[in-house]
Amino acid sequence: MSSAPAQINKKGSDGDFDTIVVEIKICRHRKDGTVWSVHDFQGDEDQDLASKWPVRGTQTINAALNLEALRRSAFTFMLSYLSNTDPDFLSTYRDSDEEKRKEMGAKIAGLLEASLAQSAKRMGQSVVSEVLSMMADQFSGPSGVD
Repeated sequence: MSSAPAQINKKGSDGDFDTIVVEIKICRHRKDGTVWSVHDFQGDEDQDLASKWPVRGTQTINAALNLEALRRSAFTFMLSYLSNTDPDFLSTYRDSDEEKRKEMGAKIAGLLEASLAQSAKRMGQSVVSEVLSMMADQFSGPSGVD
């Protein structure tokens, strides 16, 4: 994976790049830890620019949010793994050759994938129900009701 271009720090169009800002708002219940989130464009200029992208930016935004979610998940997973499973993992990784590092990375990636699959299974039904309800409320096509 290549590093991000400098244009990621500049909102708008710059050279060959477009950069938009999508904000994510997170609300957490203090007593039981329940979490809600919403996301939207930071401003009209972000929405206007994204509307020029294929599919009005929906696939690009989805890919970027998924990438960031995976990064955050990998980071927090590694913190937990280091704290609860193998505190010497990073030292061993740092001191290993490239082949051993790939093996260790594959092990963590497999554990992360399993953890993410459990999360998706646990939350999938409610998320899909929420999206279907939202989309059905906005759908103006035939209702199928006589």
